[in-house]
Amino acid sequence: MQTNLITINSVEKTAIFSRIRLLQKEIINVRVSDIQQGHNAALELFTLSEKIGYQLGIAEAKIMFAAYQYFRTSNIEQALLYLEEAFHILDNEKEQSDSLPWAYSIKGNIAWRMGDFDEGFTNMQKSLEIAKKINEPNSLAWGTYLVGGFYVEMKDYDKARDCHIDALRQFEIINDVEGYSSSLAGLGNIHLALNEYESAITCYEEALSIVNQHDMKTIKARIYNDLGV
Repeated sequence: MQTNLITINSVEKTAIFSRIRLLQKEIINVRVSDIQQGHNAALELFTLSEKIGYQLGIAEAKIMFAAYQYFRTSNIEQALLYLEEAFHILDNEKEQSDSLPWAYSIKGNIAWRMGDFDEGFTNMQKSLEIAKKINEPNSLAWGTYLVGGFYVEMKDYDKARDCHIDALRQFEIINDVEGYSSSLAGLGNIHLALNEYESAITCYEEALSIVNQHDMKTIKARIYNDLGV
């Protein structure tokens, strides 16, 4: 009888792990484009990971919780708390998390927003460095794009342009429409800063065509804001 119980528990644990793997992939795919969906997946990931004591899953869920608190509710204090808890878990885990670059990216965004540019840039570079090391395509593309944004703020337009062009290539490979259009808009901003108006308009028009086709209102509003419309 005891043997049957162990077998049933083993089967259940295998099923839970299979579901966890799917949730981890889902979060990576939607964490930027649909934060609400990512948060919902993280809630389930957290519950299942707690059930079997899977610390990596708990940490990755907390990273998504941090993203939700920061990007959706602007609760910086709670976002930083979730990140601190996630980093504490990951520091003691041997298994590498594909969400670690995302965690440093969020931390960098928060530092930038709070006026600590150097801290923000340091964290964003660390995010990109880890993404390259683990070769996680989604984090690599977004990390390249976001580092490019910091170079724009530093008025180092050559490095900014290189980052955005590289990000465009990567977003195209992983078929990330939101990232691709964001990079195009970013390139438009760089051309505009360099008084390269025709090139800027070309980038903006292509980006607007994509966002209109996919009904991406946030990016559309950002482009119009950059154009002063």
